[in-house]
Amino acid sequence: MPGFCLAAIGPVKPDGVRPQPVAPGVGEVEQQDGQIAGLVDPDAKDANSMASSSSSASSGDSEVFDPVSDDEEANEASFEKDLFAEPPPLKGGQEVQMDEDTAETKEDVKEKMNPEKVASDEFKCSPCGEEAPIKMARNPADPTPEERERHNATHQPHRPWCRICVEARAREDPHYKQTEEQKKDGLPVVCVDYCEIGEDPKDETDRQTCLVARDRWTRSIFAVVLKCKGSGDPEAAKQLLKFIDRLGYTKLEIKGDGEPALVDVMNKVKELRKHDTLLKNPPAYDPQSNGVAERAVQEFKGQLRAVKLGLEQKLSEKISPKSEILQWMVPHACELINRYLVGDDGRTSHYRLHHKNFAHATMEFGEMVLAKPLRKPRHYRKRALKSKVLDGIWLGIDGRTNEHRVVLENGGPAIKVRTALRRPDSEKWNADAVRAVRATPRHPNPGNESQDEPKHARDTKGLNIGGDRLCQGRKVLGTS
Repeated sequence: MPGFCLAAIGPVKPDGVRPQPVAPGVGEVEQQDGQIAGLVDPDAKDANSMASSSSSASSGDSEVFDPVSDDEEANEASFEKDLFAEPPPLKGGQEVQMDEDTAETKEDVKEKMNPEKVASDEFKCSPCGEEAPIKMARNPADPTPEERERHNATHQPHRPWCRICVEARAREDPHYKQTEEQKKDGLPVVCVDYCEIGEDPKDETDRQTCLVARDRWTRSIFAVVLKCKGSGDPEAAKQLLKFIDRLGYTKLEIKGDGEPALVDVMNKVKELRKHDTLLKNPPAYDPQSNGVAERAVQEFKGQLRAVKLGLEQKLSEKISPKSEILQWMVPHACELINRYLVGDDGRTSHYRLHHKNFAHATMEFGEMVLAKPLRKPRHYRKRALKSKVLDGIWLGIDGRTNEHRVVLENGGPAIKVRTALRRPDSEKWNADAVRAVRATPRHPNPGNESQDEPKHARDTKGLNIGGDRLCQGRKVLGTS
């Protein structure tokens, strides 16, 4: 039988009791010349007499059991025949006497040799007297410090353990499910709408107007802070046109409610575009008629609140809706939604547009960084003792060039850099530096009103690169 080495019936003891077959380890077994020997009888004189007795016990018409034979059924039958054969008569006509305590039937031996019963008995678990120690796994709702740090940089997706997410959204937003039929039905559609951001609904001076747009196919979102509604602020049509150009569409449809101020902006965009543009205006001031834009406004406000509350928590200071730093939060909130909000199709807006996920390293909005600007032309590169980095506040990553946006401290301009280095936790947050920000997305360089977007440091007018600012207020050694 598999897993057991059974001995042939050994010689009969003087008291008439024949040793019983046992498994290896119970008795002392010897194996000589590849044959299975009998149980060692303490009264036997030597191994030869034991072997001869074994051979005589299996003599006659019985077959020899071959454990390595290919015919397993024949081996098993031969084994049972040898095992339960009648013992030969002893000299003098004495009969073999079996002790009642040790006598066994065929059924008893077969039941003992059953491999399934042996295996079940071997692994049978006895009742425990007390409960075994239990090691509980970590609660998935309790994040590790690394998970919390990564989440704080984007606050996407919504996490119930994040107080800022709960305060900003109160509930998780349903995700978008894209189907191929939607693309086959008609033209790409960009839905637009106005919204106001502020904390006190009764205070007119505490509000700011924003234009929000969303592409219905890729679910990409866009927002910009405006001075007023309508065509009175040319920045609305200008920024909306840039957003549409980044989508890569030629012929498309722009949809917005019938509010006159919004219709003016849509007409202006149609005039500026080179490709065919269709305009669609449902009834004015009817939110249900422009559900895609209304949903975009909800997501934008929720993400903007999350970024604002996160920065206020780090600085331990309130941020005014009219502050310059909040205007930088508006494009950053849209970029977080586009890059990190995953829909029911398992993809982000960035993936639907670029066919790949956003892979650049991100940081928390408003943290202090060391920005490494691009070098100036060759005749300026030999200033080996000048500092290579500038202190600044991280404002996000540009959607077109994937460069870091950094506003320099002490009211300096906003610049684009390829490399931004994080600081230790003790140096990341500076409320005074945030309050001193004067640059805005509309005017990123306070010293040059004509500049309308952040540029590289070497192309920013009035910016002295080279680290001279590090010596401000200090006496330079070697000078009088």
